[in-house]
Amino acid sequence: WSIVATDISHRVLLSAKEAIYPQDRLRAVSPERLKRYCLRGDGDSAGLVQIQDKLRERVKFGQLNLRAPINGLGPFDVVFLRNVLIYFDPPTKSAVVDRVLAQLKPGGLFFIGTAEGRVPCQTPLTVLAPGAFRKAGG
Repeated sequence: WSIVATDISHRVLLSAKEAIYPQDRLRAVSPERLKRYCLRGDGDSAGLVQIQDKLRERVKFGQLNLRAPINGLGPFDVVFLRNVLIYFDPPTKSAVVDRVLAQLKPGGLFFIGTAEGRVPCQTPLTVLAPGAFRKAGG
């Protein structure tokens, strides 16, 4: 498995590549998983954790403007487009969702933030739960 993580902000991407988080942000992660996949900071880094290289090497980061054509990505089994659609007007939301869904395999899963509701798009989707959809086909 691998992950492609994108953002429009170069600064956000640099921070994400470091994979360093305040320990309290990982409170929902089991102690067993923290021990297996995270390194705990000490000294000046006390209270921070860094995701281990064996997970970080599976993530490819890239800058992406969702308003522009998406080339060279996908096809994906799962797409998370969470908490980004709130920044777009309705016609742009629809165009962005269809552009992203073109990169999703038929039968693939699509997740958006539950506060964003159902976004009208041309791509046929089956609602699985609030914010969770399956692309038609496959």
